[in-house]
Parts: sequence; C-alpha cells; structure tokens
Amino acid sequence: MLIVPANVSNAADARVRAAIPDIQRTLSVVQTGRPFDAEPDPRRRRANLANLLSISEGAAADLLANGSKADQPLPASTLTMAEAIQGDSIDWQPVGWLRWALKASRPVVRILRGARGWGTGFLISDQLLLTNNHVIPDPLAARDMTIEFDYELDEDAAPRPTFRYRLQADALFITDERDDLDFTVVAVGAPIEHGEPLQQFGSCFLSDNDAKHALGNHVTVVQHPNGGQKLIVFRENRILHRGPTVLHYTADTEPGSSGSPVFNDRFQVVALHHWGSPHRELLSADGAPLRTDVNEGIRISAIVRDLRARREALNAGARTRLEAALREPASASVVVLTESHEDQPIATPVIAPPTETPMAEEAVQIDPDYSSRGGYDPRFLGTRFVVPLPKLSESQEEIAARVRGVGTTQQHVLKYHHFSIALNARDRLAFFTAVNIYGPSWKNVDRDTGLVLDEAAEARERWYIDERIPAQAQADDSIYLNQITSRRYFQRGHLVRRLDPTWGSKRIAEFANGDTFHFTNCAPQAQGFNDAKTKWAGIEDYVLYTARAVGDRISVFSGPIFSKKDPVWRGIRVPLRFYKIVARVEDGALVATALIADQSEQVKEVISGQAVARPEAYEDWANMPRAVREFHRSVKEVEDLTELDFGPLRDADRPGTSAEPLPPTAGDEQDGMEQVLSGTSGRRVGGGGPEKRKKTTGSKRR
Repeated sequence: MLIVPANVSNAADARVRAAIPDIQRTLSVVQTGRPFDAEPDPRRRRANLANLLSISEGAAADLLANGSKADQPLPASTLTMAEAIQGDSIDWQPVGWLRWALKASRPVVRILRGARGWGTGFLISDQLLLTNNHVIPDPLAARDMTIEFDYELDEDAAPRPTFRYRLQADALFITDERDDLDFTVVAVGAPIEHGEPLQQFGSCFLSDNDAKHALGNHVTVVQHPNGGQKLIVFRENRILHRGPTVLHYTADTEPGSSGSPVFNDRFQVVALHHWGSPHRELLSADGAPLRTDVNEGIRISAIVRDLRARREALNAGARTRLEAALREPASASVVVLTESHEDQPIATPVIAPPTETPMAEEAVQIDPDYSSRGGYDPRFLGTRFVVPLPKLSESQEEIAARVRGVGTTQQHVLKYHHFSIALNARDRLAFFTAVNIYGPSWKNVDRDTGLVLDEAAEARERWYIDERIPAQAQADDSIYLNQITSRRYFQRGHLVRRLDPTWGSKRIAEFANGDTFHFTNCAPQAQGFNDAKTKWAGIEDYVLYTARAVGDRISVFSGPIFSKKDPVWRGIRVPLRFYKIVARVEDGALVATALIADQSEQVKEVISGQAVARPEAYEDWANMPRAVREFHRSVKEVEDLTELDFGPLRDADRPGTSAEPLPPTAGDEQDGMEQVLSGTSGRRVGGGGPEKRKKTTGSKRR
C-alpha cells in the first residue's frame, strides 16, 4: 500500500497548521448558514456563483445583493439553487447531479503496481493521465505500473468488468517532485485486455480559470482508497483555505486516494488530492480544539501554469499530446475573471447540468442515440460538387465547443439528422449550421404532435441541451424565459429551420424535426424579425419552397454575424445580423447565393430602455437601417464578416454586393425571389471567378 512520503506529509502538515486562523474563519462563516460568504474576494465570489448557476456575472451580483428578490428575471430553479448555495438548504441538488457524478467518475482509474492497488489517477485527455509525483515518481516506475478503469461495484453490488492499459512514459512523462506541486502527467499506452478506445471513458479536462472555486464551496472526491474499489466522497466536504498552489478542504480519504480529482459542484476539477489528515485535532488561535478532517490538494491552476511553461522544451510529439490536454475542449463553460469580458462566458471543461425548459411542451421526439446521426453530407449535391463544411479560423477553433468522444478530427462538429453545427462556446451561439434539404422526400412535421403530417406559439416550444457539449456553452432558456408577458422581447430563433431537415423516412423526419430544437441551433431573434414573412421567415420559406418546387437537392449554411456593436441581453451578445448561403446545382454547375438579414431596428425597439451590459453598443444606432431587410450579398462578404472559409462556394458566386431587397413572401413575389436565387444572381463555376481571396485581418485560415 502506498505511503505518502515524509517530506510531502510534513510540508502539508505545516501548511495546514499555518492556515488554522483562516480555516477557523471559514468554518465559523459556514456555521452561520451562509457558506458562500466565506469567500473574501468579491470578484471571485461573484464569478464563482455565476459559474455554479450558469448565469451572467451581472445576475450573480444581483443575487448576492438581493437574494431570491433578484432584479433580473431568472428561472425559478435558478433562484432555488441560489438559495441552496447561499442559505440553509445547502444539500439540495437536482437529480441530474447524480448522473454528472457518474460521468465525471468514469475517467478516474486505479493505478496498480504489479498486482497491487497503489494509487488513483484520472484522464485529462484521451491520451494522458494525471496523478501525484509520489504515486509515479519517474519513467522507470511507470514501466511497472498499469491503470484500471471501472474497478467498482455496479447497482447490484456486483463487480463491473474492468479495462487495463499500460503506461507509455517514453511518449510523454512530466513530473514535479516539489511538495507543493507533486504531480505527474504520463501518456497512456496500449490496452492489456479488452481493447476499448480510451475515448469511451471521457476526460477531466484542466482549466486555470479562477471562477471554479471559492472558500466555503462543496467539493466531491472520486478515489480508490487503499487501492480498493472506486468510491465517491461528497457532502459535507468544503474548501476551507486557499494557498498559492494548494487548497485545504474537508473530506474522508485514505492512503491510495493520492492522485484523485477534487471536483466542485459542477464537476470541474479544482485540485489534485495528495495528502490527508483524517480526524486530526487542530487548535484554534485561542487554543480551543478544532476537530475536523483536513486534506490538501494541488490547485489545478498551478499545475496548468507549470505545464504551459514546459511545452517548448518537449519534442514535437509530446508537445502535441500536451497541447491537446491544455486546449480545454469545451464540455462546459465558466465566467472569466477579466475586466474586458466580465459578463462574457468562455468555454472550460465540465460535465454540466440540463437547463429548465417551459412547462408547456411540444411533442418533439429526440433520438436518444446520438451516435446514429450522420450530420451534414458534403457530397449531397453530387460527387462532382463536393461542398465541405466551412472552416473555422484559428482564433475560432480556440473557442469552439469540443464534442466529447469524437477523436481528434472535427472535434467541433455536432452531427444531427441531415445537418451539422459548430458552436462558439464563448458567445454560446453557432459559428455556422449546415443542412441538406431534399425536396422529393420532404415531410411536414406537425409542430404540436411531433408527427409527420401549424405553427404554435413560440413560448410553448421545448428546447433541449445537447449533452455532448457543456450546458453552459449553450444559450439556454435563461435567455428567453420570464420576459414581460405582454411582449416577448426575444424569441428562440431556429438557425436550421425545423422543416428543413425533415425528409427521408417518416421516423427520421420526426427525429430531424426534434434535433432542430437543441439550444445549439437557437439564437435570440427580436419580435418582428423572426416571424415576419418580409424578413427572416421569408428567406426560410423560399429556401424550403425552392427545394420542394424543383424536386431537387440544396445545401444551406446559416449563422449569426458577430460584431463589437452587438448589445448584451442577460449576459449574451445578441447578433444584429444573420447570414444564409444557399448552394445548389443548376445546368450542371454549382451555384451559390448569399443573403444577410439585419434585425438591428427590431432589437433596438425591444430592448430600448432595458438594462444592458454595454450601453456603448448603441453609439451607431442612428447609422443602422431604418427597417430590417434582407439583401443579396457575395459569399466573400459573408466570409469577411464571419471569418469563416466557405471554400468552393466563393467561386460559385459573383463578387460584389447587390442592394436590391428580397421580395416579402414566397407567394405572389415568387418570381422576384427566383431572380435573386437564380443563375442571374449567382455565378456558375467555370465562368471566371473573383480575385484570389485575401485572409481576414487578425485571423489565420487552415
């Protein structure tokens, strides 16, 4: 059995004793029934509450000041959670919390030395393991060790099948033996038995974001105590003290728990456990006994900083492996502690909870098997006319939500039935959506029943969190619920219209309709823009009409156009413009038509006089269009505005801009629409193209 080395134990013990006054203060505040007040840093307290509740920092500040009487409209469940965090109901958690715990525990492994249980570790990517230096001190020791997944009991108290892997220290081995860092990162090698891919176990990705924890927060430790079966320690465990590189917290641990992840309530890793003092009697400043279980873990932020400093010294292969772990694939998001983006969420990994949806629901059918979705097909228009998904710029890739379990290629692509989406995890809206529409087998899916066969009130729609990426990376119903009942400022706007992918078999059409009701496909659109036949709805109607009328195939790309002028509503930027690009084959040639719709006037009307995060965003309102209109644009202009690369569609379109507005409906004005969406507006491949496209300033394309 592993024994913590004396140098680590003695140093940790000394740090705990030095922290006794701070520990006593935290415990005293916790005993008052308002544990959240234990955090002395107001900015960290505000950001941490925003992270735990999936709200903006502004809403968190309001809650801290006013409690459940917050000025900003919030769902009842959010207010209940806020009260639970700050008040006496501190043990309340949504039932989904148990499912998150199970997901977070899957990457946690037992480390064996020979045949003996030795310690604990956990995956930080699909290739790397994190544990303590005193568990795996050097590459030579790693040769004699293996890791074992699922060494635990199932719901019937029976042992689960286990999976063992070798370590591959020659591929990557980084360690730090200092007692206040005490970590090792090592590559995982080949399976010993049951050759299952490592991706199936998930990863606990690392983040150095300060919003992950605050004094007084609960923590949960998943561990293999004494090298035995996996156990979870939760409630009443709290963070009592924060040092430069360590956290002190209460929890029951044993030898063999070294290397365990310490999670916050959103199952973000806040520390690497490395030492415990069960039932140690400490003395307060006045000499009174202070009986508690005090443990020490290495702060993940300290480990991340140390790893970043080591990157350049690694060989190319090891550096690539490490950067994959430090890239922070988005399994959720927290609020950044910066002055310039104080109210802006940015992606960091976590297994995040579902979001409350309206009580009145539509009969949307969601396919439970996400692996069955084929997504957008780039060869849908024919093998001669391959139209790939748009490419993100390098800066966009850094903030794109990563999909768990998809390997190293196209990690940012969410596949649905007949369409795909890439999500901007910082701004919580899509970079792009891409859908294939097939006219001959198109089916109308009734909005109320969810079955193949009119429009119902938007407020009755039920939308869904996509569990493959973090809930907090998605603009959920906190953006749309509890608006003034006489007028809904913002509607949930479909980027891929719900009727676009509803083709194929009856069952697939119903599932495709349901897929469009994921928050990843949602964007805030003002009343008078989202539902008007002269505006966004008119474009959508004609796109679908074209596919049905010509009895052929089209591919459509849609998304928001982000700008520094975008106003903020409830902590999220509201795009003032949206684009749509229609690709099709006419007369044996690829043709593309780009459209941009502007909702600035409607947005100004609905939030005029409302409290917004950046009032300076309205400086140029006077120069914006007097009414929302759809204009024909070039594909290149859309690229320049979005930083996306649409590849062959640039050469399928003519350069320049037309100021001619689109006709208002898909009915009487059909001829005018056809002119815009015809070969007279879009140029066919082979007839001479625009000049070679220049790179957008400030972005690098791949």
